[in-house]
Amino acid sequence: MSSIKDDNDDAATVNVTETTTEPKEYQHPHNPKITFVDLPGINSPRFRDLQTYYENVGFENYDTFLILTATRFTQTDLELARKVKDMGKSFFFVRTKIDEDCISNQRTNANQKAEDIEKDIRKNALDYLKGLISSEEEIFLISNYEKDKWDFDRLIKAINNILPILQRECLTLSLSNITRECLKRKGEIFKAQAVAVAALSAVTGTIPIPGVGGALDCALIGTTVAVYYKKFGLKNTTAEKIGLLDEKCKDIILRYQVKSAAKLASKIATQNLGFKFGIEEVFKFIPIMGMAIAGSISFAMTLCYLIKSINELEEAALVVWNNAEKSVHRDSNTGGNS
Repeated sequence: MSSIKDDNDDAATVNVTETTTEPKEYQHPHNPKITFVDLPGINSPRFRDLQTYYENVGFENYDTFLILTATRFTQTDLELARKVKDMGKSFFFVRTKIDEDCISNQRTNANQKAEDIEKDIRKNALDYLKGLISSEEEIFLISNYEKDKWDFDRLIKAINNILPILQRECLTLSLSNITRECLKRKGEIFKAQAVAVAALSAVTGTIPIPGVGGALDCALIGTTVAVYYKKFGLKNTTAEKIGLLDEKCKDIILRYQVKSAAKLASKIATQNLGFKFGIEEVFKFIPIMGMAIAGSISFAMTLCYLIKSINELEEAALVVWNNAEKSVHRDSNTGGNS
């Protein structure tokens, strides 16, 4: 879930009147290379016309644009999108507060299904945005309270898809655990990166592991697993949240919950690593790593340990996420804005 709440000093200001009169930057809380910019509304009194607006907000400085509205898209939104398109930049039409739309429509028509309401909203938006988008898939309906229910994750994927692979991974790993699918994509990235870590450990392994004929770079492994723990959002798991978990997930979190990578490395060096691994799983990396590295016991042990850690931490993170989502639903039922 998001790590910045509405009342946080770093959160964007929200009000019923205009609150953004000039571009306002919001640094990503965990990655200084990612910046979000809240632009003033085009109809702001500060700007005489669209051209004045474009010149003052510096469109050329941004990589992509999210055009958000809580109601219908307007002619101004269309003009904005055309300008972005003419510059060769990408944009996304995002309809917010979709949960409120469904609730409001069902109050006046109790027999109308939520999926029918959603379909009508997409169709109306597509009819209005013709010439700028070609399908309803290019319209994203989201709710801050129900991120798994509509298009939140699909929006994240769409933004990822327009980025070069390194920027894509950077964005994915920097995202708070917004959706279940976001957590799973982090796991996939970690597993791909684990191959390189295992190869480096095999080359630089310094601590012999009795009975297996290999040496591991426990400091490197400890540092890597500590990053997994943090990126899966488990570092700040409170005792109260841990108390809500089943015994298996509690054990996972407490086992990896160490105050430093060095302490985790010390635990790795002294624990029993006699788990089974299939050598055929190692050989598939030979074309990348070379026979000497990919066929080594150290490489196999490190890779298997990292994959095991990723699977366990992802499992625990998903359970924590589910509990947090349930808590958000309880809070939304007692009031609040999406």
